[in-house]
Amino acid sequence: FNANSGSIAEANQELEYTLAATTNGSQTGVYSKVQYDLTGDQATIKFVYAQGGNDWLDLTLSMEQLGSNDNFFSIGVDAGTGYLQAVKEVGGTDTVLAQIAYNPTTMVYGRIREASGTTYWDYSQDGQNWTNLWSQSNLFPVTNLYVIMDDYEYNATSSPSVHKLDDFNILPSGTTTSTSSTTTSSSTTTTVSTSTSSTTTSSSTTTTRSTSTSSTTTS
Repeated sequence: FNANSGSIAEANQELEYTLAATTNGSQTGVYSKVQYDLTGDQATIKFVYAQGGNDWLDLTLSMEQLGSNDNFFSIGVDAGTGYLQAVKEVGGTDTVLAQIAYNPTTMVYGRIREASGTTYWDYSQDGQNWTNLWSQSNLFPVTNLYVIMDDYEYNATSSPSVHKLDDFNILPSGTTTSTSSTTTSSSTTTTVSTSTSSTTTSSSTTTTRSTSTSSTTTS
């Protein structure tokens, strides 16, 4: 999908997102044609390039309950503030649940997973060792969700960077994660990173683009 002159293309087995210069609200992305059951499962993505010196762009992986209010939860990089963020929208209200200064070396992969009624937002350098950014009880039923991978220009940017995503549900070990659906889909494959594990800080806020953080984490 495209809005306000945004565009998306496949190049070098990656998704490349191009947003319009100086166009607040320019957006582009892809979404699944079928719904997925996240119960006891996970969705992962590789942030190939998500930063940008003067970009006010937001590159995210979302699991969304399409409908009148479009409830969703997402993990993504806000290039404008320089944070990796865990975000939710429930009843039409966005909330930044937690954020940490984005490091493209150690925050290569993002993950949303569900276990025993709890949703987790995680990140990883190598796709095998994960650090938890935020977790809480499921915000809404997770049995019928659409996958959305998009880039959004929330403030006019003179020369937006071309952002890149890759390897949806494909991890460097060669094991494909198994988010369940009523049909099958495919993804492209690429590279392997080195391993690490780290700690992070997080906080709950009630407005988007917040800059405050406090600590709570697990690895």
